[in-house]
Amino acid sequence: MDGKLDRSNIGRKKRGSAADGTDAAHKLSFEVVNAVTASTPGPKTKKSNKGAARDLNRDDNLRIKTIHGNRSVDRANDRAIIAALKSDDRLTKAAADRAV
Repeated sequence: MDGKLDRSNIGRKKRGSAADGTDAAHKLSFEVVNAVTASTPGPKTKKSNKGAARDLNRDDNLRIKTIHGNRSVDRANDRAIIAALKSDDRLTKAAADRAV
């Protein structure tokens, strides 16, 4: 197992609406978790990944946002957060606000 946390809907209750143009957006995303844990020592197992995915899908880690806000803006800020983690550079204001 490579330790990567695969995107999953396990345990997810909150959902967006295609009719309303909304998504249930993760505050802490699978992508950022994968970037952080990639350099974290220790085994990653299917069991621990299942629990982590369930935790990421809890209602308190999800908020309803526009599809554009989730899939474009949040993902761009996640990429900036990941780049900063890898390079020790400072975050942009938008990415820093996302990281809170």
